Amino acid sequence: MLLAIAPNSFVILLLICAALMFVFNYVVAAPVSASILAPFLVGMRLKSFGAFFFLTVIGTVIIAKHKTNFIRIKNGTEMKVDLFGVSSFSN
Repeated sequence: MLLAIAPNSFVILLLICAALMFVFNYVVAAPVSASILAPFLVGMRLKSFGAFFFLTVIGTVIIAKHKTNFIRIKNGTEMKVDLFGVSSFSN
């Protein structure tokens, strides 16, 4: 949906999320950072409070759904990202 509404914002968001995923080495960094950044990127580009509000609500739901990932990070059992695409568990 975001690709159809704001393709430039989508590409920027994709690059930022990919970079954050590899910096933090956790898969969960991509959807959570996208959930936080998307309302601002799209809302500012489209100058639409409706888009900002809608994406904020969706982003909040996505972050809430990742609660178990945060618990696994705390416990050291969340999957990590390797530069060559091989995932591993942190121990």
